[in-house]
Amino acid sequence: MSFARELAALKPDIVIHCAGPFQGQDYRVAEVALDCGAHYLDLADGRAFVAGFDAAMNERARAAGRAAITGVSTLPALSSAVVDYLKPAFVRLASIEIAIAPGQHAPRGTATMAAVLGYAGQGFPWWIDGQWHRVYGWQELIRLPFPFGARWAAACDVPDLELFPQHYAGIRTVTFRAALEVPLQHFALWGLAGLRRLGLPLPLARWAGGINRIGHWLDRFGSGWLPVVWLQIRMRNLAHIAASANAALPAEYYRCYRWWFALGWPAFIGVLFIFYLMVAKPA
Repeated sequence: MSFARELAALKPDIVIHCAGPFQGQDYRVAEVALDCGAHYLDLADGRAFVAGFDAAMNERARAAGRAAITGVSTLPALSSAVVDYLKPAFVRLASIEIAIAPGQHAPRGTATMAAVLGYAGQGFPWWIDGQWHRVYGWQELIRLPFPFGARWAAACDVPDLELFPQHYAGIRTVTFRAALEVPLQHFALWGLAGLRRLGLPLPLARWAGGINRIGHWLDRFGSGWLPVVWLQIRMRNLAHIAASANAALPAEYYRCYRWWFALGWPAFIGVLFIFYLMVAKPA
């Protein structure tokens, strides 16, 4: 029995679509829901899915006499509600810069991992100073304070980036970052599962049972790279400032360099050990 017939047999009043990831999905669930006389809403957070929903589904929903609503999730629904609530307090709304810090103890299933990692390293546009600028997923890293502590936040591709410049007249900048702490073994597990679904002949599949142990070491040795990366960024910024002022490198640059050199060795040795685990696959 097809999905359309199964859903029609249930005679639902409303269909709530929660089966992500919505990145790359089409609108078949919404179409089937309207065809069987049900209202439809989803929890989509995929930029293309939400941005294209109106053009794809508006006329069909009107013809069916039913409501079809997308993005009823933290974003863009709650994020836009916050902007609408705060907007009257300002004379002019010129910039919207959003950062979200999801709870770190919630289960991270395949759909969640596929959504948050699907745009890692992928280019997408941000609306900055009245123009579209290309940024890359999980880059544009900044440190942000929250009531519960500071977290690193990075660029994410979300519907708000597409919708807010259209909805809020005169807006000059819209950016979005997320502070999501995902243990590195989850990256490894999701990557392995995704590649296996593609049917690729992966030798890794033979020892998938040990991937969590490797993830354990990735968490510890991989975290050793974080201060090294921060120091590299700091040295780059100091060098840029010195070059702009046509001045010598400051003393802080050399302090950062000494720490960078010292921390680089254990981090590099840790990566070599991880490589050994991947090749030798000890019991």
